[in-house]
Amino acid sequence: MPGLGLAGTLTERIHAEAPRVDVVFLPEAVEGGPGLRQGWVDVELGVLGHLDPEIRTR
Repeated sequence: MPGLGLAGTLTERIHAEAPRVDVVFLPEAVEGGPGLRQGWVDVELGVLGHLDPEIRTR
Protein backbone atom coordinates (compact mmCIF):
# COMPACT_ATOMS: atom_id res chain seq x y z
CA MET A 1 0.00 0.00 0.00
CA PRO A 2 2.49 2.63 -1.03
CA GLY A 3 1.61 6.26 -0.39
CA LEU A 4 -0.65 5.65 2.59
CA GLY A 5 1.92 6.60 5.24
CA LEU A 6 1.29 5.50 8.80
CA ALA A 7 -2.22 4.20 8.06
CA GLY A 8 -0.91 1.89 5.35
CA THR A 9 1.96 0.64 7.49
CA LEU A 10 -0.33 0.02 10.47
CA THR A 11 -2.89 -1.79 8.32
CA GLU A 12 -0.23 -3.99 6.72
CA ARG A 13 1.17 -4.98 10.13
CA ILE A 14 -2.27 -5.77 11.55
CA HIS A 15 -3.21 -7.88 8.53
CA ALA A 16 0.09 -9.77 8.76
CA GLU A 17 -0.50 -10.61 12.43
CA ALA A 18 -4.31 -10.95 12.35
CA PRO A 19 -5.51 -11.47 8.76
CA ARG A 20 -9.19 -11.73 9.76
CA VAL A 21 -9.25 -8.34 11.53
CA ASP A 22 -10.85 -5.44 9.67
CA VAL A 23 -9.29 -2.00 10.03
CA VAL A 24 -11.60 0.94 9.38
CA PHE A 25 -10.63 4.58 9.80
CA LEU A 26 -13.47 6.75 11.10
CA PRO A 27 -13.83 10.54 11.24
CA GLU A 28 -12.72 12.39 14.36
CA ALA A 29 -16.37 13.04 15.26
CA VAL A 30 -16.51 9.51 16.70
CA GLU A 31 -13.46 10.13 18.93
CA GLY A 32 -13.27 10.42 22.66
CA GLY A 33 -15.46 7.65 23.96
CA PRO A 34 -18.92 7.59 22.33
CA GLY A 35 -17.85 5.12 19.64
CA LEU A 36 -16.21 2.86 22.21
CA ARG A 37 -19.11 3.12 24.64
CA GLN A 38 -21.75 2.41 22.00
CA GLY A 39 -19.82 -0.51 20.50
CA TRP A 40 -19.16 1.13 17.11
CA VAL A 41 -15.40 1.08 17.78
CA ASP A 42 -13.26 -1.62 19.41
CA VAL A 43 -9.94 0.26 19.56
CA GLU A 44 -9.14 3.94 19.32
CA LEU A 45 -5.58 5.10 18.59
CA GLY A 46 -4.25 8.60 18.93
CA VAL A 47 -3.67 11.46 21.31
CA LEU A 48 -6.84 11.64 23.33
CA GLY A 49 -8.02 14.30 25.72
CA HIS A 50 -10.43 13.74 28.59
CA LEU A 51 -12.01 10.29 28.56
CA ASP A 52 -14.83 8.90 30.65
CA PRO A 53 -13.73 6.64 33.54
CA GLU A 54 -14.96 3.45 31.87
CA ILE A 55 -12.50 3.92 28.98
CA ARG A 56 -9.23 2.05 29.55
CA THR A 57 -6.05 3.55 28.10
CA ARG A 58 -2.57 2.30 27.52
